Amino acid sequence: LLDFSRLEAGRVEPQYEPVDLARLTADLASTFRSALERAGLRLVVDCSPLPDPVYVDREMWEKIVLNLLSNAFKFTFEGEIGVVLRQHDGGVTLRVSDTGTGISPEELPHIFERFRRVQNARARTHEGTGIGLALVHELVKLHGGQVALTSEVGGGTTFEVTLPVGSAHLPPSRVIPARAVASLGAGAAPFVEEALRWLPVDLLLDGAADSAGLRHGPPSARPARILFADDNPDMREYVAHLLGARWSVETVADGRTALAQATANPPDLLLSDVMMPGLDGFALLQALRADPRTRELPVILLSARAGEESRIEGLQAGADDYLVKPFSARELLARVGATLEVAAVRRQADAALRESEQRFRTIVSQATVGVVRAQATGRMTLVNQRWCEMLGYSEAELLQMSIADVIHPESLAPALDAFRRLADGGPDFAIEAKYRRKDGSILWATSSVNALRSAANECQEWVAVLVDITDRKHAEEALRRQTAQFETLLAAAPLGVYLIDDGFRMLEVNPTALPVFGDIPDLIGRDFDEVIHVLWPKAFADEVVQLFRHTLETGEPYSTPERIEQRLDRGVTEYYEWQINRIQLPGGRYGVVCYFRDISSQVLARAAIAESQERLRQAAKMEAVGRLAGGIAHDFNNQLQGVSGFANFVAQDPGLGMRARQDLEEIQKATERMAGLTRQLLAFSRQQVLQPETLDLNAAVTDGQSLLQRLIGTNIEMVLDLLPQPLWVRADRAQLLQVLMNLAINARDAMPDGGRLTLRTAVHEVSGHEPVSTAAAIQRGRYAELTVTDVGIGIQPADLPHIFEPFFTTKEIGQGTGLGLATVYGIVSQSHGYIWAESAPEAGTTFTVLLPEAAGPAASSDEARA
Repeated sequence: LLDFSRLEAGRVEPQYEPVDLARLTADLASTFRSALERAGLRLVVDCSPLPDPVYVDREMWEKIVLNLLSNAFKFTFEGEIGVVLRQHDGGVTLRVSDTGTGISPEELPHIFERFRRVQNARARTHEGTGIGLALVHELVKLHGGQVALTSEVGGGTTFEVTLPVGSAHLPPSRVIPARAVASLGAGAAPFVEEALRWLPVDLLLDGAADSAGLRHGPPSARPARILFADDNPDMREYVAHLLGARWSVETVADGRTALAQATANPPDLLLSDVMMPGLDGFALLQALRADPRTRELPVILLSARAGEESRIEGLQAGADDYLVKPFSARELLARVGATLEVAAVRRQADAALRESEQRFRTIVSQATVGVVRAQATGRMTLVNQRWCEMLGYSEAELLQMSIADVIHPESLAPALDAFRRLADGGPDFAIEAKYRRKDGSILWATSSVNALRSAANECQEWVAVLVDITDRKHAEEALRRQTAQFETLLAAAPLGVYLIDDGFRMLEVNPTALPVFGDIPDLIGRDFDEVIHVLWPKAFADEVVQLFRHTLETGEPYSTPERIEQRLDRGVTEYYEWQINRIQLPGGRYGVVCYFRDISSQVLARAAIAESQERLRQAAKMEAVGRLAGGIAHDFNNQLQGVSGFANFVAQDPGLGMRARQDLEEIQKATERMAGLTRQLLAFSRQQVLQPETLDLNAAVTDGQSLLQRLIGTNIEMVLDLLPQPLWVRADRAQLLQVLMNLAINARDAMPDGGRLTLRTAVHEVSGHEPVSTAAAIQRGRYAELTVTDVGIGIQPADLPHIFEPFFTTKEIGQGTGLGLATVYGIVSQSHGYIWAESAPEAGTTFTVLLPEAAGPAASSDEARA
């Protein structure tokens, strides 16, 4: 009717789109297959794929096909219904044929008229509006098509719907592109439901039972009893017939009779109409729920009042389900079956609960732990024998008491707080508490408390399981005292001690050991492997971790000899002796304890002694060599004086020939070279005569800069890094320049390809804590420091101890005398200073000269420099 009203009002807005008409038609026809097969009919569908898409309004085409199928099913009682789709020149034809009762010739011209119904025709139902085929006719016309039929009384009917292909015959504004295929369920369901209502009850029952999952299995010992109350005799007969094939059904005509019968002999389910005279359905339900015999009886209410509010009202009144009239047989069968199944499950659950309760009481009575059940207020309603033994009370005494009566005052406040939170909806909890026995002694117990809640989540009761831990508490107290003693000893121990647990985590570190671990955050609980790798290089850390793991796994102890390692986190070298052992931790677990001793000071002291001894030996050696060299230089110088004097005397002879004069000049040059060598030996032996004066070391370096630059050449950059204030020393100015020249020449020879020479001055204070390699033999005091640094080839470690020895050189033969650094050593030593070298191959060399700092002159610095 709505579709017709829209057609007449011109409000129909079809949307024609290209569709796979064969697939769509076949899918629509298949929705009727179940209903046809249940009626004993065959459905033959022959919808071969079409070469071209056909433009249709999808919803209208559904109504065309479904109306034709519904019409065929209505008038066909045996045989088949066929659906055929074919394309021909210029169009497609849908043919829906049946083997039904057919239509008389006089009715054929009027078959597509509105509200026209075939008279005296055999049909599954005589209900209907008479507009289905008229609607088909109008919808086909909207598609630019035609519908025709042929029929023979007793021989069946065939409807043919012909549509043009393409879209030229359609209004362009109504043509749209193809859309996604929508579900067919919503459009087909009303037609199929209507067709199913035309089937006999017995056929419908089989299908409904199958759909509801109620297929007949082996006969049960007793079918479920259903009591149905309704004042309508037709409804009672219909429902009794429908449900009687599956269950035992009793019917009554009013609510009072239903109540009397239900209380006298409770059925398995009550099915009741809401609107009944006398006692209506809601009053009946209220009376049943008030009676203990029928309180759990499943009830389904039937009502003609539709809507969500009516359903909610029925369920809130206590009904198990609420069914709105009119309802289908399938829906009623499904609801009844489901309610009976739920009731059966509920009965089984109740039986299981009663059995569980009995088992609970049996287990509680035989349990080796205390068990208490109490009201939310704490009053005990069930106690087992073990709880009585733990407290020394009888069962009758405890059942007259509250749990608060037996809790010790020291534990009462936290325990009551936990029970109060539980009663207010808080979570279950576990607690350790003191209890007071009947004789006044203390019982320690740990309790696990669980609430028993109502459907509204209200705590009605609680159950507690209590374990006597009094002996454990006494043992823990004894252990605590022992642990306190141990921790006192551990804290005061001069050795570093730390403990690793079985999970390889840092468990404990004593105060002596803490500084060794530096600034590692959250040390306790950290992974030992991680901690060790923060402190030490990977190779050593891996070795330590492996040793600890081995001891933890095997129990084999390990002691290390004196070990020297470079710290990663501090960049310093440290020396340790340590030992590890496996120990047993509380709970039967194992851990590893490490005892260690920092022996850095002892090792450094030994090294300092050895360094001092070596320096003393070297100094003695240099002193002896110096005395020998000085003696030789004196004797040699005396002889050289005679040679030089005679050479000068001969040179005064005017009659001396040219060749003899040339030879005499060579003798004089050789004596001069020998004199220079003698002076170097005297400088090394510290036997030369110095003329010390108070001078500024910075000024001395600056004054000699140009000379030094000529000596080292232009391919070497000279950098001066001098203090801004004067550095006063007592030294021979000429000899100090000799030191600078010798060190500069030595640097030049180390940088044949050029480089950089840096001269730096600073104040150096020796306090007795200098590095062993540089200052073990230096007296305390303030010194002016001069460093000469090159970026040359460096000095081999094996050569470094010998570089200040006379005649020692690493140069090729003829490239030097080996007295340059020996001369520097002698001049610095004779000036009461110190000199040493630091070098590495290919990493350059630094010579450090220390001269005692002197008081500045009274005159100005310019006058002093002059």
